[in-house]
Amino acid sequence: MATIEYVIMLYKYRNMLINAMQNMNVLDAQKLNRTLSFNDNKLAKLLEKDGLVLSFDFLKKEYDPGMACDVINIDEFNPGDELVITQVLEPVLLKEGKVIHRGKIMVEKKVEKQ
Repeated sequence: MATIEYVIMLYKYRNMLINAMQNMNVLDAQKLNRTLSFNDNKLAKLLEKDGLVLSFDFLKKEYDPGMACDVINIDEFNPGDELVITQVLEPVLLKEGKVIHRGKIMVEKKVEKQ
């Protein structure tokens, strides 16, 4: 489905812009951040018209094997390791509550705070 591929491409482009903002002066970064927020809201409304929901708010959350995400670096860990999501490479896309595109994430071992 072309819509899915386009949404994934937009998400990746969005992440590249967020990374680039770290090297910008404060005023330019603030302007770009406002533009990204506006576009995020507009995209969400457009997708909603087609019954689609984009989900990508997983960063720094505990990984649960039941999530609709594929872990790119899962081979680096042992079963039972507590993992935290460090990167969201592709979002989850839902249509009418059903997963139509699984997300892609990177994880790392959870560090216990002392």
